[in-house]
Amino acid sequence: MTKKPNRSNIIFTALITGICLLTDSMFYIALPLYFKEAGLSSLIEAGVLLSVNRFIRIPLNPFAALLVKTLKLQHALLLAILLTFLTNIGFFSLNGFLCWFILRCIWGFAWALLRLSGQLLVVQLSSESNKGKFMGIYNGTYRLGSLAGMIFGGLLCYQIGMKLTCLVFAAACLLSVPLVFLLTPALLRPREEKSEKIEKVDFSKRTIRLSLLRGLIAAFLLQGVFASTVSYYLTRQYGMHVPITDGLMIASGAASGLLLGLRWTWEPFLAPFIGHVSDGKLGRHPLLFIALLMTGCLFPLINCQLPFFIWASIIVLLLICSTIITTLTDVLVSDAASAMKQKTAIITKYSMAADLGAALGPLSAYLVIEKGTTFLYFCSCLSLFLAWISKKEYRKSEGNRVYKRKEEQTA
Repeated sequence: MTKKPNRSNIIFTALITGICLLTDSMFYIALPLYFKEAGLSSLIEAGVLLSVNRFIRIPLNPFAALLVKTLKLQHALLLAILLTFLTNIGFFSLNGFLCWFILRCIWGFAWALLRLSGQLLVVQLSSESNKGKFMGIYNGTYRLGSLAGMIFGGLLCYQIGMKLTCLVFAAACLLSVPLVFLLTPALLRPREEKSEKIEKVDFSKRTIRLSLLRGLIAAFLLQGVFASTVSYYLTRQYGMHVPITDGLMIASGAASGLLLGLRWTWEPFLAPFIGHVSDGKLGRHPLLFIALLMTGCLFPLINCQLPFFIWASIIVLLLICSTIITTLTDVLVSDAASAMKQKTAIITKYSMAADLGAALGPLSAYLVIEKGTTFLYFCSCLSLFLAWISKKEYRKSEGNRVYKRKEEQTA
């Protein structure tokens, strides 16, 4: 099995995921602005809708894993595309909080199918010498959907309205169907033996426990706390309008959207590069240690009174660290899954841990955010704790990984 078809299968799966992600990414910008168009009565309802898809994935992940394990990859992806298409049609045709709440829950299940299918495909098709690169390619490629959803979704909402934009993205979902049939038929079963049960994960393995802990804390800090509070801290420090030059002001909401959207411009390039570098002699843990250390040092500065461009530079550095940390935590759990028979179960538990962290992050942040910088120091300590774990792991696991890679190259 050559690397070229492996790479193309991963890219096609990531493109399908990215296309399905268009509407979800658009909502994070558009729903707080156009919530009345959806029949919502308040921003609180919009906030609930933006978070419910994460909470619902926690109980639904095992069921999604069972489907991914039982079905061919092709069928799992087609089911996810169908669910995404139907939710988009629902967003276009239905109004009211309850209807949209149900639709967002269905989308959460579709996303679980997409994410598990992609991660398991990377585990199946990669080796010790290219796992980091392939995971980076997958993460970077599907995040093009986030970038397109934010940029084109925002523009379309302004021009034709949010509901018609959902209809346009529903049509885009149908365009992703041909990509499913471009996948190599022989590679359409990224699953384990039928006798394996999803629930059986050997938590006595230190690498499994650490992978789940890393996924939970990293998602809590980066997807949860950081991503959900950038606009709050920006508005708190600089007001509703941010001065760019002496005569130019920009709305704080637009400024925070542009800053957060920057990540998706470099993700398709930086994530594969980081993954590729981690496959080499340097390994994964030193890169992860540096990114976590930087995150721990920069987190408390989010609430500091600084000139805007210095503050924005800190946010950009944290976004770069987010790309590195997300890529490497995904690769490390893939390393752990590759060494076990329970691949689906491990990836499922990891996804549940990450979803729990991402869901608890905004909730925790906004419960205590008015207490000042204390919470940010707590987040900093969590990041430094993960950095310490990574440094401690380096001597134990990196030598074995390099040895296995050399064995693979000489085989």
